Amino acid sequence: MSVRLTPSSQDWDSAKKQSAKASDLTSIVFDIEKKRVEVKRGQIQKIAMGLSEIAYSIGQTNDQQKMADLLGEDIWEALKKVKKRQEDKRKKKRNS
Repeated sequence: MSVRLTPSSQDWDSAKKQSAKASDLTSIVFDIEKKRVEVKRGQIQKIAMGLSEIAYSIGQTNDQQKMADLLGEDIWEALKKVKKRQEDKRKKKRNS
């Protein structure tokens, strides 16, 4: 049985990519009015749960958790699109 103490560079690259994917799942950082803003996924889920509770109380849904999950995912995807647009604009400005 052998034990490898030093990881190869390929292992390090793989770990970096996995770390980047994990951070993508936990928060989004983008600029609003020249200030950096970090939005955490947990915050989005709390807001979505609050909105689903309101929807449940007025009879718009029967399944609060399902609605909260759908709302949270929609909001998260929208924020990712905003971040991507901002990054694309920065790239265009740099290349001009």
